[in-house]
Amino acid sequence: MFNSFYTIALIAALTIFAGPALAQVCQGPFETITQLERPIEASYAVWNAQYGEKTIQEKFDAGATSAAGNAVLAGFAKDEKGKPSLLLVEVNQRGRAIWEKKSAIGGIEKITKMFVRKGAYVLLADQKDGVWIGWFNSKGGLIRQSRIAEQGTSLSGRDLIASNDGKGYVLAATSKPKNGPLHAVLYRLNEQGEAQGSRSYMPGLENSLQAVVASGNGYIAAGALRGENGMNAGWLMRLTDDLALDWQRQYPQRGPVSIGRVSVYNDTHIVTAGQAGTALWLMGLDSSGSPQWQRFYMGKDRMLLRDMLPYGDGRVSVLAESYAMPEVPDYAMMLTVSPYGGLLQTEMFNQMESVSVSDIFEGAQGQRGVAGFAHQTVKLRDPEKPEAEPVTVRDLNGWVLSAVPSKSAAGDCDAFKAEAAQKP
Repeated sequence: MFNSFYTIALIAALTIFAGPALAQVCQGPFETITQLERPIEASYAVWNAQYGEKTIQEKFDAGATSAAGNAVLAGFAKDEKGKPSLLLVEVNQRGRAIWEKKSAIGGIEKITKMFVRKGAYVLLADQKDGVWIGWFNSKGGLIRQSRIAEQGTSLSGRDLIASNDGKGYVLAATSKPKNGPLHAVLYRLNEQGEAQGSRSYMPGLENSLQAVVASGNGYIAAGALRGENGMNAGWLMRLTDDLALDWQRQYPQRGPVSIGRVSVYNDTHIVTAGQAGTALWLMGLDSSGSPQWQRFYMGKDRMLLRDMLPYGDGRVSVLAESYAMPEVPDYAMMLTVSPYGGLLQTEMFNQMESVSVSDIFEGAQGQRGVAGFAHQTVKLRDPEKPEAEPVTVRDLNGWVLSAVPSKSAAGDCDAFKAEAAQKP
């Protein structure tokens, strides 16, 4: 059941997003640190909606857009006994559910990735010590499923994309052998999700993958590693079409560090989003992986990277979730940045007592969909013991919002470059 609202308010404190607005700066400073204050009021959303019942725990992990322009959400619903079912729900552009479908698929409790390919919704998840991939039709029915596993190791799927040749998929995974270091693995899969080959990558004492994207006639993969000296670093690899290593770069930072998302613009500009200690960490790099700028966003609350949405003009919208003190509700934050590192837009969203988010996806007419779940405290009475006091429980409801289209990065920067090119 959905409840829709067109404005959202947070009963905490108003946010002032400090730091210069660099939307019109083509070549800004190499590095900036922006302090983020806690917000009071949330940003405007076209619509947002909750889905759930008091006695069932629901959450959305990922989303995609249907052929009709509606949001399709994937997640899980747990009944009163804690038994999970995979949940798919289509929501129209007013936030109302059109259909829902539950599937009993054992061993999975979180969807890592969701996208549309050849008319099917493709879902990625971990399943026990292996990786599960499922294909679903336009009404949420299971078409087929595949499992990738290796004997003697625990495999975790981190990202899945269509291959450059259009004949299958590339799976980014992290392997933890029983007797060996944590390390990255990339698989080539056919259309049925069957492994056709793989490559392992073992620089440093240990490493892990978080994301992979197509780039020209190859791929770029991102993650983290711990070097021989014990220092943590963000990690990028440029790979050929057959997943052979072209180059790799390390980006050390203090404290826990990881590159969680990566995008490529015109095969020449790379933008990454990651975590550096308690700060959100964004970088712009050239095609060889050399940093051109980096930005750190930090404040009273730790900001946890959740996802990144790239646009055709080089912009990215970065989705993060606050990890605040107990008395402060957790909220979702969205930062939109130009390919030159300019901060174009900052937005904050919340619902009920607090929210958790996991995915941002492109919606109809340029809107941005966000999938997650909302927390609220409810009191339940045992129908078999009407005289007993109600029990206070923490209820989770699936939550989705549609944010307004982001501001374009086009304008003065393009005009500046065109004018500079004409000068003798």
